[in-house]
Amino acid sequence: MRLLLYSFVFLISYGSLYPFSFESTSLNEALQSPLFNFRLGNSGRGDMIANILLFVPFGFLALHSYPSNKALLRTIQILLVAFILAYLLQVLQLFVPRRTPSGSDAIWNLLGCLMGCALARLPLQKYQRILSGPDDLPQIALLLGLLLLLYNWAPFVPSLDLQLLKNNLKSILLFDIQPWWLLHKVLIWLVIFHFLSEGRGPLARQRYFPLIVLVTLFGSLFIVGHPTSTEHVVGAVVSIPLWHLIRQRERPLALALALGLVILATTFVPFELRDQARSFQWVPFGGALGGNLLLNVMSIFNKIIVYGSLIWLLFEAGFRLRTATVLIAVILLISELLQVFFFGPTAEITDPLLALAIGLAFHCYGQYRQAHIQQGGQAGGLPPVVS
Repeated sequence: MRLLLYSFVFLISYGSLYPFSFESTSLNEALQSPLFNFRLGNSGRGDMIANILLFVPFGFLALHSYPSNKALLRTIQILLVAFILAYLLQVLQLFVPRRTPSGSDAIWNLLGCLMGCALARLPLQKYQRILSGPDDLPQIALLLGLLLLLYNWAPFVPSLDLQLLKNNLKSILLFDIQPWWLLHKVLIWLVIFHFLSEGRGPLARQRYFPLIVLVTLFGSLFIVGHPTSTEHVVGAVVSIPLWHLIRQRERPLALALALGLVILATTFVPFELRDQARSFQWVPFGGALGGNLLLNVMSIFNKIIVYGSLIWLLFEAGFRLRTATVLIAVILLISELLQVFFFGPTAEITDPLLALAIGLAFHCYGQYRQAHIQQGGQAGGLPPVVS
């Protein structure tokens, strides 16, 4: 857990100080003034949400990494460290060109850390049976299914704004369907059903799948920053009868192949070649550290769970974890290299590295699970340990 915490701190620092071109000439009074301005109204809604979400994992991981019988004191200590880290990064941004530090960002980061600490303190024992396998450890497949499901509500900011509801309904009723994106939504829902069906409790009961779809679609109408599309609604509806046709068959390999092909296809949409190849971004997350911070964070979150799902589907299909990880990473690298010739997303090294990091995380979890089994004794009916 501490390794995850330190890795997350590194990623926060990396994203805050990129592109690491420090210049003392960028230090001026105009930039110093916002650094001492802690008024929360200075941040736009998108920046506010992004800064809060950025430190939620920090609070969650820190409280689990450094448990204490004195919960309140430990929480205060973590909040203090979080604020020091957040504000220090703001100070360092004074020396990074084209970066605008703000004291209010550190306050929003602090609020995110507090939310993470609160999540870590929730009494989740009664839900453990649903989320865990026979060895009382969380099931990767079920976690991936839940994350894919929850992404429909990212960035998790609900609003009862009537105009928001009208805009979402209007975008659905336009009925502007792009075939590749429709197929993408159908397959994502089939993967969600597949992963949920491997769990225990009410989420695994397939008669509840239509209700899960209905609740998810209805809730997405009231989420700020994640507009609902026609493809999303139609794909969800189509996936329900399609699931009943394939649920009795061997699914992992077929789902992995279909989803992988569709992801590659949507990457190159609208399939327009450039007159001249563009440069390849070799700096990790280089393409995500510019533009809208909230949208970029959501995009990375989506890639992590989708690539993780592809790797795990191949693992379920009989591939070794190492083979599945390298295969997905190589395919993504080839895809990114080809993107220099097409209009579309930035061609960069980030996606293959994400796949390798996800595979490593699965491997570390497998090692932890192996140690847990050896300490508590092998539980009957356990799936093979990740390797």
